[in-house]
Formats: sequence, C-alpha cells, structure tokens
Amino acid sequence: MTIRKILVAGLAVTMTAEAQRGIPSDWQAVMNRIRPESIRGHLSFLASDLLEGRGTPSRGLDIAAEYIASEFRRAGLEPAAGNGDSYYQPLDLREAAVDLEGFECRVFDAGKDVTVAGVPLSKDGIDVNREPLLPVSSASVVSPGAVVVYRANATDSMDVLKQLGASEAKVVVVVDPTGRLARAALRIPVVRAGREPRVASGRWLFVASFPEHLAPDARITVRAKPVAIRKLAASNVVALLRGSDPSLRDTYVVVSAHYDHEGMRLFGTGDRVFNGANDNASGVTGVLELAASMAVLPERPKRSILFATFAAEEDGLLGSAEFVDHSPVPLAGIVANINFEHLGRPDADNTSYLGKAAITGFDFSTISATLVEAGKLSGFQFIKHEKYSDPFFEASDNLSFANRGIPAHTVSNGYLFPEYHAVGDEWEKIDVNNMAALVRSVGLGVLTMADDVRKPQWNETNEKTIMYRHPSSGQ
Repeated sequence: MTIRKILVAGLAVTMTAEAQRGIPSDWQAVMNRIRPESIRGHLSFLASDLLEGRGTPSRGLDIAAEYIASEFRRAGLEPAAGNGDSYYQPLDLREAAVDLEGFECRVFDAGKDVTVAGVPLSKDGIDVNREPLLPVSSASVVSPGAVVVYRANATDSMDVLKQLGASEAKVVVVVDPTGRLARAALRIPVVRAGREPRVASGRWLFVASFPEHLAPDARITVRAKPVAIRKLAASNVVALLRGSDPSLRDTYVVVSAHYDHEGMRLFGTGDRVFNGANDNASGVTGVLELAASMAVLPERPKRSILFATFAAEEDGLLGSAEFVDHSPVPLAGIVANINFEHLGRPDADNTSYLGKAAITGFDFSTISATLVEAGKLSGFQFIKHEKYSDPFFEASDNLSFANRGIPAHTVSNGYLFPEYHAVGDEWEKIDVNNMAALVRSVGLGVLTMADDVRKPQWNETNEKTIMYRHPSSGQ
C-alpha cells in the first residue's frame, strides 16, 4: 500500500468514526448488517425472468409475495394481517380478464384452413363465421361491418387504438409483432370492489403474425368470449416488529414499498419481461433488509414498526389504498410512513445520485429533517429535487397514507432512470453499494422516529399540506 493510500484509508476511518458518533451501538449494528451481497441476492430473485414481471395479478406476483413472506418468517417478525395470524392482506379488487376458453380463429384461404393464435379483446364477445377479409393500410379507414386486417408497425402511435375502435368494424385483426398495441389495449386498469373496469367497446383480435398474401375470396372465423369481470387474486404482505414501550408500542411507523410491476409483453422476439429491478424490486429489497436487520435488536424502539409491501401500485396505488382503508392495525396509531421507490439507480434524471437520495414532498413534514440528520450521522445526503420532489409526492404509495392525514414520503435514488418501465430494467444495473448506504441511512432515520415520543408533524406553513392536514372524510 502506498503512502497516499494509507493516508486516504486513515482519513476514511476518521470520517466514518465522526459520522457514527451519536449512533447507539445497537443501531449501528443494524446498519452494519445491511450488505451489498444480501441486496444483490434479493434483487437477483425478485427481478428474475422467473417472476415474469410481477404483474397484478400473475403467477410471478404470487411467487414474489411468498418470497417476501418467507423472509419475514425467517427474520422472526410477527404476521400483521388477518387476526395477526397471516402475512397476507387480500385485496378486494376487480379485474377485466381475457377468457380464452373456446377461443377460435381460423383463416380459409386458397383451399387451406389455417389456425391463427391470438388474444381477443371484446366487451361483448366475437362471433363471425367465414366472413370476408378487408386489408387496410390506415387505422383511420372507416369500414363498418367488415372484418379488417390492420398491420401495425413501429411508427404507430397509441392513438391508433382510438382510430381502430372508432371504425365500427365487425372485428379488427391487429397484426402486432412487437405486442406494443396489444399491451396498451389489454392494460385495463384494475378497480376496487363496487366499480367496473373500463373495457373498450371495439372487437379486437391481436395476433403476432398473419398470412401475408390472401386470395380475394379468403374468409375468417373468429369466436371469443366477452372479457370476464372477476375478483382479482392478490395480496399485500405485512409483518410487525413490536415496540418496547408499553404506552407507545401500539403506535406505528410503516416502512413500505410496492412489489408489483408491469408483467410481460404478449408478443415479440427477444426480451419480453419487464423485470422491474429498480421499479421496484429495489424498494422491496430495502424493506426486507431493514426488517431482517432490525428483527435482531436486543432492545427494540419504543414504537412498533410495520413492514408492508403492496400489490397493484402500477394500477393506481390500489394496494396501499386497501391497506389504509382496512388497516391491520388501528389507523389512528400510524404516525408515519416511509415508502421506498427506485433505490438502486444513481444515474437517474441525467445527474448523479451517488451518496444521496431524494425525498418527495421534502418540505411537507418533519420526517425530512429526521432523515437529513440521520444522513449526516451515517454519511449520506437526503435532498429536495427542485423539479420532481413535489410532483412525485402524489405518484407513489405514500399518497394513500397522506390522504388519511398521516405524514408520509417516498425516498428514492432519483426519479426517471434509463429503462424506466422498459424491459431493460435488470438487476445487474443496480448499484448495490450505493443502495446499501442509502438503506442504512434510512434505517437510522426509521429507528429515530420509532424511538421518539414526539410524532412526526405536517409543516403547517406549507400551503401544499393543507389537504393532508385536513383530509376530507371521503378519502
């Protein structure tokens, strides 16, 4: 080791010692247990192709939920849902789902009977028998009563679907090799019980390929059931670290993240999985790391800590809305929410977030000041992004808590990162070292809030907090 390296190493030790001054040894031990290797392990599973993008609902989402619950079990945390006997809080949601039972698409052309695979989408069902085919070159072609074959291409915009839906065609066969239009059309938002999902009125059939050259007398038969409206099977996953103070243990700090993402492209070649490593396997990993490291505290903080992971965030924050509407603990006892999003990409927003993280609604409550002080002690900087901090306050699950009057913020390692909501959001691109430092610092802030007899408060001098300080009864 050179003299320069020795001096630099000595300076780093001195800075670390200075930063750790004032941190209780047990809390420092919690922070030390958060390791890049462990973060990489969680991420590589949660964002793997095996989980197929964790769409709500999906097999991959269910696997992720069981993984999260198993990690809570391993840490020895108490189940916090049901009657305190389950980690799962079922969501009372409704989805519009394509019913492929009995689906049939056959093309009769030049003496051949060809079966075509596809995904139908119709509110009322499709039933055409040996109808002639009308190829069109433009989505805006009006062809009432015809079976239209439209070949999509990479330059098509999303308003193509509106044009196709307005064509009054009997059926529109959309040849969509990349699956881009199919994904847009089939992304029917999940809704809460008592509401009906909005299904387009058109009769569409999305196919990856279709016969190129058709004889003038070619015919098609298509039969498909209507879209099915059914109860959605998905759950939040919630665990409890019970506090130590008899008078404060029934009050709670919630640490949360959503574990769902965008699922898979229906068609196309190459990578079809929206892995969602940064959005938001990284946030879930932060929750799991804090849960496991805090579970072994010899003396727990005064307040209890709830670790919650939500489904259906990508459908409109529905998992967190369900959580606060049917809270597993008395809602009045929840004093704060720290929500995690996008923890692993310091290359976001065309800037560098190495050694720092942003807080949404930075000036909205005292929570930011607590995190800033924790960052000073642990060597991490928490900042207000002048452009994105306030607008993004309403873009994540913290909003569900804020709408009920609970001080709540989302912490992230930047906002708009490369590959956002794209198939390239892979776990290998996460900066696990920077993320580990971020999670350690937030952990210190969470412990500080949970051990403080004072509750976090909204900033009464900020006009933007009025709606959260005085939430309407309808929220």
